[in-house]
Amino acid sequence: MKLLAPAALLASMSVAGAAQAGDVAGKVYGADALPRGGVAVSLPDLDRTTRTATDGSYRFDGVPAGSLVVAVAASADAVQRARVDVPETGEARRDVFLYSARVIGSVRDGGDPLVNALAERSMASAWDAASAMVADAAPTAWRWRDSDG
Repeated sequence: MKLLAPAALLASMSVAGAAQAGDVAGKVYGADALPRGGVAVSLPDLDRTTRTATDGSYRFDGVPAGSLVVAVAASADAVQRARVDVPETGEARRDVFLYSARVIGSVRDGGDPLVNALAERSMASAWDAASAMVADAAPTAWRWRDSDG
């Protein structure tokens, strides 16, 4: 009887622990929509980092449930961030497309600039709008004018 009590306690602890952690997985693609291997992917709030496999995939197991930031670093000065909502069980997927963009302006709180603010909603809306414009555009022909001769 004494042996059963510790075993039951351990079993209940492992079930409770499993219910509070999910997984974060996804793929990283370049602007050309091809998978990118060897790219650093991190969960800065948890101080966890991994690198993508040759097929662009990454995975973090046993991540606490809640909203976290996924940071993808194609290089030291090119880091993209996206938010992911981790479930209590199961997997949250977050695919990331590396693209270059520059935002001119600042995010402010009560008149004071915020450092390292994540402007995800505005950028996502702009990206969706740009994608819709491209998807709705009629086929066209391009000509290049060489001004250098």
